[in-house]
Amino acid sequence: MDRTTTISLKGQIILSERYERSLKKIMDKYKETKVKLDQEYLKVWQELLKKAKILQCAKEKGEVGYFVISLLHSSVLTKTYDFRFDLYDKDFYLDKTEICAYWSPCLFFESIEDDIVSFSHVIKGNMVQVTNSELEEFRVEYAYRFIKMAFSYFCESSGQIFHLKEYEEVKKGEEVRVLFGTYLGNTQIIATSRENAT
Repeated sequence: MDRTTTISLKGQIILSERYERSLKKIMDKYKETKVKLDQEYLKVWQELLKKAKILQCAKEKGEVGYFVISLLHSSVLTKTYDFRFDLYDKDFYLDKTEICAYWSPCLFFESIEDDIVSFSHVIKGNMVQVTNSELEEFRVEYAYRFIKMAFSYFCESSGQIFHLKEYEEVKKGEEVRVLFGTYLGNTQIIATSRENAT
């Protein structure tokens, strides 16, 4: 077994209780702050929709077809945990007029650094010469567990986009989709205008 796998397996054992506590803490805080989190999330889309409306009036943007939330691996590396939000017309990634914003649902990532500090103290006592790059590799792996929580949040909350006043004010295609994936990579549908019609 190579060192990366060994560190990963030991990390899962060492951090199992701490991870469970972190999840509970996040869920408790999520329940308390969900309204505020939703407001911040929807504000990202409201601003992008306002820009789309202006561009549509200037005949520089087609009908809105896709809302895309992209995971940025670079933001995991830099510890900002930002996601990229894009509003595309029917041409999707070939849309010539870019409208994007960045935002992080920070709540889901608050405990990562403390958990990793705790892990590094323990693992350095269990293994010989654990390097900073090995710890960083494990931190990235660990962070992706929390990204799954953010993904669940986006799945749960994205239907609200279709009820925004700003959404009603833009020209849009017959069916508008919210997608989640990696930037300019594979995506999956997490909400559609048909599913969320009033």
